[in-house]
Amino acid sequence: MEPSNGEVLFQFEHDGSNGSARIPLPISVNQFLLNNDDALSKSFEIEVDGSALFSKESWQDRSIKGTTTFLA
Repeated sequence: MEPSNGEVLFQFEHDGSNGSARIPLPISVNQFLLNNDDALSKSFEIEVDGSALFSKESWQDRSIKGTTTFLA
């Protein structure tokens, strides 16, 4: 989202199962961890192509499910 005007810059269909809104946890400059599913966690990357942003899933894993805590 562009902070100055609220424009949505990209969206990522994460296919989560628990119905909760989740905040992605940065794990590198363009990669994020998303704990959005009752069974697994996912990582996704943001890529730039010209002026467009794209996201793609990097990996998913059941072993780290529930190991992150997001504090408000």
